[in-house]
Amino acid sequence: MPPTAPPVTVLPPLPVTAEDRKTMDAPPPSIRKSEQPVSLGPNSAPARIFENATPESQGAVDALKQFLAAPNWNERQKVVQTADKVRPLMEQYYHQNPDGPIAVRQIQLMRHDKTPNTGGPPHCVFQVSGGDLKQPLPVMVEEEGNSWKVDWLTFTEFKDELLQRFLESYQDEPKRFHVMMRRTHYFDDDIPGLDKLTCFEIQPPMPGFTGHVFARRAAPLSRDLDRYVGWEVSKAAAIVEIQWRKEGGQQWVELTGVPQYNWRNPAAAPAPVKAELVE
Repeated sequence: MPPTAPPVTVLPPLPVTAEDRKTMDAPPPSIRKSEQPVSLGPNSAPARIFENATPESQGAVDALKQFLAAPNWNERQKVVQTADKVRPLMEQYYHQNPDGPIAVRQIQLMRHDKTPNTGGPPHCVFQVSGGDLKQPLPVMVEEEGNSWKVDWLTFTEFKDELLQRFLESYQDEPKRFHVMMRRTHYFDDDIPGLDKLTCFEIQPPMPGFTGHVFARRAAPLSRDLDRYVGWEVSKAAAIVEIQWRKEGGQQWVELTGVPQYNWRNPAAAPAPVKAELVE
């Protein structure tokens, strides 16, 4: 989660007993697998490096190469956005997870925004795939001062499939994720008080997993959601805060907040603007 994020305000969680835990092993019907993730096998064709790259994006390319080739997290943080704030998170993460270079077989420039419509400095989005990665991932690289820096938070969130892991089993604490979201209908009868809730489908930017989350229609958040993620929006990039709920034998995930209707680094992002539409 972004280290500068304010505390998440949620309704008091219902008490969970040992008996309740027995019903929480499997995800509810609102959490479903979709199509299988893409994976590049060892016999895939040789990688074509930096397709569609331009001279103006070369600085971002070099920063991404340095990020991936870093021998340890101390070296990697030299090309990470808001390194002073992210450093404690990186130290904790690599204390529990493998450190070292990250091998990839293909890096492709997807877009280069010189003047992003969300404000802020120039911004590049790459897709990296193969090697140590189970499936292609988007990586965001942004100008910070006079150099380009990689968004380590989103890279790690997508690589480790943190959204999927959160949605697959009950957790006590709320979490924050970068997602694609859209409004949708929900027809199953496993959500209590469904007539008082609005359903949204959320997923990471990679294929393979979708989940349904529910916002309370009486909450002020619903007015913002109607404005930014209405029925006319096919998909919107947003940072969401979600919290598991349980009532009786039913459990579901509540959408408790949307800090940003874009994925920009919170240190540089402006106030929420109209959700970015994705073709």
